[in-house]
Amino acid sequence: MTTYDNELNTLKALVGARTSLPKGQVYPVFEALSKAWEDLDAEHQLLLARSRSIKALMQFKDSFTRTLSSQSEWILKAKKAGMPAQDHWFENSTTDQLDNQPKQHAATSPSSAAGGAKHSGILRRL
Repeated sequence: MTTYDNELNTLKALVGARTSLPKGQVYPVFEALSKAWEDLDAEHQLLLARSRSIKALMQFKDSFTRTLSSQSEWILKAKKAGMPAQDHWFENSTTDQLDNQPKQHAATSPSSAAGGAKHSGILRRL
């Protein structure tokens, strides 16, 4: 998000109130802004997929029976890597929280647009 904001601020400073700019000055900034936007969209898609996955798994939370002991080799490796203890795995997750995830709108998704409309989300922020 920082890269996106930095590139957007650079573009705003470059454009200012001018009505005409050399393409060589502005095009590289639009390219960098586009790349940052696509990276943010990819991260958003990943988070949505993870959210859907946890929502699907949460349906089975109450019927799940742990089969690994707290001294299992796998549990000990996970603890060493910084994973929270089993008792805390689901304490902050509820299906209600997952139902309230924001929906993605096609108009703001660069992957759903074509050509010049691809950057419509960027241009709206200018």
